[in-house]
Amino acid sequence: MEQTYPHFCEDLQKAKEAGTLNPPSEHDFYDWNLKKPTRKLINWIDNAPYHGSVQVQLSSKSKKDYAKILGALKVTHIKVKRDGVEYNIEVPQADANWERGFPNAKELKKATLDCILELKPELVQPPYAILMDSKKDGVWGNGPIGWETKFSAPYVSDQIVIELKWADGKNHVARNNDENGTAAKVVNMMRNRFYNGPTECEKLFNHCEKEMLKAINRDHEEGGPMWGDSILKLNGLPDVTTLRTWKDWAGMNKLEYGEDEESNDSEFAGLEDHEE
Repeated sequence: MEQTYPHFCEDLQKAKEAGTLNPPSEHDFYDWNLKKPTRKLINWIDNAPYHGSVQVQLSSKSKKDYAKILGALKVTHIKVKRDGVEYNIEVPQADANWERGFPNAKELKKATLDCILELKPELVQPPYAILMDSKKDGVWGNGPIGWETKFSAPYVSDQIVIELKWADGKNHVARNNDENGTAAKVVNMMRNRFYNGPTECEKLFNHCEKEMLKAINRDHEEGGPMWGDSILKLNGLPDVTTLRTWKDWAGMNKLEYGEDEESNDSEFAGLEDHEE
């Protein structure tokens, strides 16, 4: 995406300037002088627990585990502050023990996290956070031109077209592949289904709109504020504050990384893929 998105914006800008962009847009896509896109790229991913997981979970580690992590980071000494005094403590070698009670588990956890955040912060960040941090405002242009992650609400795969398209591709391969199929064959089958085979995009979009309207009207019958017979002409849309509350209920605002949040260690620990 980092390599292709700017070129994609260039092509759209050329089409706009040539008058061939369909549908037309009053906004630009690319700044020829700055050589950067003028549109934010929104990375929309599904709200599965594993998308918020991290590589190192510190809450359940033993003191020997902390030593292994620090050793892998090539840290030989850590700083621990107790009763206003800062101590410089040597990290034990593999299978050796720390001094009993010094540092304690809480102090050791903090010292290990400090080292990770300084030397390899990606270990305690969800993958999407690493990507988004590398593309903050200003990378591609002035102002809010960068990358942003948004999450879909859980349990709505029958209302998201791309989920149905992926399912169609996987089912196509499953129906036509054999036990001697190679990886190259699978890739080619998927490509043919997506790009050369019969497209059912209109059918998939219609299906999703019907499912969304079913859910909206069913909720309205139970006291919800929205109703309608078209997604583009909904009645009872909420104000911004109410919408944020709904997103909180759906778990769409919680997957945000913060260095001082304990939830980074435990928020998604032990969850199965289907759980929210």
